[in-house]
Amino acid sequence: MDKFVDLNCCNKVLQLMHESRSCTGLIKTLYKECILVSVDYYEHFIFPVNKQVELIVLQGNELFLCKSTVLGIKSNEEYIHLVLSPPKIIRLIDRRMYHRIPINLKISYLPLAASIHYYSISDIPTEILARNRFKAGIITDIGGGGLKLQCSDNLDVGSQIIVCMNVNYRLSLLSKITRKEVISDPEETIYLYGIYFDIITEKEREKIIEFIFENEIYLRAKNRKNGTE
Repeated sequence: MDKFVDLNCCNKVLQLMHESRSCTGLIKTLYKECILVSVDYYEHFIFPVNKQVELIVLQGNELFLCKSTVLGIKSNEEYIHLVLSPPKIIRLIDRRMYHRIPINLKISYLPLAASIHYYSISDIPTEILARNRFKAGIITDIGGGGLKLQCSDNLDVGSQIIVCMNVNYRLSLLSKITRKEVISDPEETIYLYGIYFDIITEKEREKIIEFIFENEIYLRAKNRKNGTE
């Protein structure tokens, strides 16, 4: 028996995919036999009527890969409105590994000693937090499972780090450095670190995924306005 996503309980921002291309859409209206989803105008040609598309939908704490049929298309000057059949669930997606976007976002971080492993920020002695100052860095990409940090500090792979960021919601996450890349120039050495969210709640991960979806909508609209896509 087919299983369907409960759209009344899902995030209204979703990802649509067809023929190796993807874009972000927004659920506008729910009907008994179909849904209305808006996407940027320039995307309409990748969604032919009566063809199946795949959707990535966030429902509660779970992320689903689904399939749906394009029943019809309506348009105005800025958006295409897709009439889709109710999304059928194909499989559950590992949210930690889902989708990363390039970005340039300021972040504060606090490296921790590699010799000690903490299981929550509350486990860290207050004197360590008081003695050490948070430093400024840049996020160059982010996903539901981690981010890439650019900074000038030479840190140890395998050590923990607290990352503080604003993704339309203030987050402070106990994380782990999983890889390091060195970029040198005549004036300064820059490091790029792969950061894995070691300790994260599902609510916090949901906020990051929502931020990713919303950023894609913004970036696509900006690119369309500037004529770069």
